[in-house]
Amino acid sequence: MPTQHHDGLPDRLTLSNIADGALYELLDRELKRVAENINDPNTSEKQKRRITVNLEFAPYPDRTGAAVSTSIKSTLAGVKAVESTMYIAKKNGEWLTFPKNTKQTEIQFGMADAVTADEATKAN
Repeated sequence: MPTQHHDGLPDRLTLSNIADGALYELLDRELKRVAENINDPNTSEKQKRRITVNLEFAPYPDRTGAAVSTSIKSTLAGVKAVESTMYIAKKNGEWLTFPKNTKQTEIQFGMADAVTADEATKAN
């Protein structure tokens, strides 16, 4: 919010008016991203999130002012790893992958096509 000074000077540079208020807009956007990440059940509830505000000042050669660059970066919790299994079998010379053990499903392979995990590892 711009403030009026009784000394007749223009408004001073503040967080609310730097880059015409863009800093607040950027911060608001990152706060929403953090809130969404915290509420995502696929992320850790214990990992801390972070928002970093960066203001960079490049002085003018005559030192009368500076160009100001504003950026905001958030560090969010990553998605939790999900454990699963994968089974492999060879059919007609082609390696196939399955979410369940093919020996326990109705998919029937001939004995010549049956491959153990150890054999599959050796084949690669």
